[in-house]
Amino acid sequence: MQSNSEYNVIKNYKLYLSTFVKGESKKQLLAAQPGFDDKMIKILFTGGIDGDYLLDFLTDTSAHYNMRRPTLYLSKPADNNEIVKPAGAHETVGG
Repeated sequence: MQSNSEYNVIKNYKLYLSTFVKGESKKQLLAAQPGFDDKMIKILFTGGIDGDYLLDFLTDTSAHYNMRRPTLYLSKPADNNEIVKPAGAHETVGG
């Protein structure tokens, strides 16, 4: 079936992070959105921030074209069931 739409519709989106820790496979849900309005979740930065030599992430988890929500995920405060833990987010609208 062809679509005349100028854009793709994404529904029930989920972003997972998977890795191996001490030989054991781990998978964690980082973000989930039921839909988007001309915007998509982006990974903005990956690198070491908190000094534990594991990857940390900065993502834009907003789902609307007129909104920004940078979200910081750090590995150091994560518990045994997590790879990273959300450390903070800042939501802005407009501009």
